[in-house]
Amino acid sequence: MNKRQSEPVIITRRSLLAGALGITAAGALAACGMGSRGGSASTSSGAPASQQPTRPTGGLGQPSVRASAGGLLTTSLTAAATVLPVGGGTIPGLTYEQALPGPTLKLSPGDTLKLKLANSLPATSGQGMGMGNGMGQMNGMADAPGHTNLHFHGLHVSPDGNSDNVFIDVAPESSQDYEVRIPADHWGGLNWYHPHRHGTVTDQVLGGMAGAIIITGALDSVPQIAAAADQVLVLQRVQEQRSQLVMASSMHGNEFMSGMGNPSFTVNGMVSPTTTMRPGEVQRWRLVNADAIDYFDLALVDAAGTVIPGGLHLLARDGMALPAVRSVDSQLVVPGNRVEMLIQAPATAGSFTLMGRVVQGFAHGDVPLVQVSVTGEPNPMPLPTTLPTPLQAIPASAVAHRRTVTFGTWGGAMVVNGVNFADGPDQVDLDVGSVTEWEVQNLSQDKHAFHFHTNPFMVVAVNGVPEPDPWFWDTYPIPPATAADAPGSITIRTAPKDFRGKIVQHCHILPHEDAGMMGVINLV
Repeated sequence: MNKRQSEPVIITRRSLLAGALGITAAGALAACGMGSRGGSASTSSGAPASQQPTRPTGGLGQPSVRASAGGLLTTSLTAAATVLPVGGGTIPGLTYEQALPGPTLKLSPGDTLKLKLANSLPATSGQGMGMGNGMGQMNGMADAPGHTNLHFHGLHVSPDGNSDNVFIDVAPESSQDYEVRIPADHWGGLNWYHPHRHGTVTDQVLGGMAGAIIITGALDSVPQIAAAADQVLVLQRVQEQRSQLVMASSMHGNEFMSGMGNPSFTVNGMVSPTTTMRPGEVQRWRLVNADAIDYFDLALVDAAGTVIPGGLHLLARDGMALPAVRSVDSQLVVPGNRVEMLIQAPATAGSFTLMGRVVQGFAHGDVPLVQVSVTGEPNPMPLPTTLPTPLQAIPASAVAHRRTVTFGTWGGAMVVNGVNFADGPDQVDLDVGSVTEWEVQNLSQDKHAFHFHTNPFMVVAVNGVPEPDPWFWDTYPIPPATAADAPGSITIRTAPKDFRGKIVQHCHILPHEDAGMMGVINLV
């Protein structure tokens, strides 16, 4: 194990303006070919060469990009305390590579990611937040301040060994080598990475530990999409007083918890950044909701505050392409969700805003996420209609197994199937190679964000009402119960393939997960 410094790095206001925060505090690395297959790119420090980070006119920056070459991405991430200048003040944060967010990892199907995670977090981070160790499921270790690991959220990869294994434990001043093999038939889209060491997740994600993962795919070759400027938007909630949130989640509702701690909402490390577009221009925006707590209703609003009808042209959700472009007024994103969309500027000069509108049951108010100034010479660009997708809908006739799963609270504890992670955890089997349908019930009056690892699921009904256009997700809101005998529910179908092992299902409102709303799924 390598000894590492755990003193917080101070990112100054000057370094922020120079582009350190949200791209890399160490400065831009040498450029490498995006998606090039010509050889493994790395620097003398073992970190990969990165594309020069950019800050488009008006202040919206892009995270640095670490891209595979020759089928391999070899890189490292250091998790450490970092003082973040946010919203006119500073916040004691926790970050990867001293950056908010961490670097974007870009790979192609068939690639291998070799990543060294170095834990330089202070041994007090997350102290007192965990609710037990789940019958030794976390390597026999109970609540362990400063411990961490990595989850590659959305990737269909092995959950075993040193791949996407959330039962790995990385203690302070130690490191862990990960090797993640991307299947050759993996779908393209936006995913993300974040810590998943039970008991410390909330503190670390709210401190800033998150970054995007892009898997290249067929969408990239659609002419109208390929012609559009590509923007990755990592939405984060960063704040102090993080250690109280898990306890608050067991005693209070989401609205109380959402309003705690005077949070700042950032996109690529900036509060309400601005950018420019030309009249008629189309851009591809890929947004990940890396907020640990809040739901947002995304919409474009004009200068008068009016929602622009059909302003979001959806391409993919949770990293999986839709069968056709869906032009909608708004799109709900819960913690963990990703949405990829085309944004077209109006035909005349003016301004508009991507707004994260408040959702009932949360307290953050409407948040202006990105402000856009429309100016310059017109640049009318077309939109696509049909989209290539490798996924096929799962018909009811294919269902071989059915199960009911419950999320809720019991005696002040967060539970899955009536069992808190500390007291079990609850364990269910899921057959690989066959189709299973679950009714996932919410027994509580609070909203929960259902998520499980490794395999996506198709949502076919909400509260028993069939979905008009069922499609795939990996994180989805379960509506609250309306009475003791009237749980909210979603009905999902999943067809696990390729991998066996131990994964988890949990609420992706992360204080709920840390408080014990997590169970184990055995892929058998």
